[in-house]
Amino acid sequence: MKAEGHFFRELSSKEEAGEIEIKKATASITSAGMQICQNVKIQSIQGKKNIYLNNGFLFTVSEPLTSEQEHLQQNKYQKIINWLEIFSIKKAFILSAILLVALVSFRFALTS
Repeated sequence: MKAEGHFFRELSSKEEAGEIEIKKATASITSAGMQICQNVKIQSIQGKKNIYLNNGFLFTVSEPLTSEQEHLQQNKYQKIINWLEIFSIKKAFILSAILLVALVSFRFALTS
């Protein structure tokens, strides 16, 4: 996947135009035909627009990423957290039941 946008170098507030190419969990940034960084691991994606890289770079895409594009870049724990962030009645009942069982078990463990 390729996307246009702006990037910020590590510890810099200077915005530079560029293009990012994402493959699996790595990204490469080019600007004005020059390779800025290549195959750098993606640290996180926040707000569907901000892509943080392990080398300290921040790339902000012009068009927000789709849910599928964002989902492909997430690891196992990020997917679980993303799943928990989306509210549903079913999840609320299941998590409440788990909490209730844990509290009851803890109370019986302390009294015995």
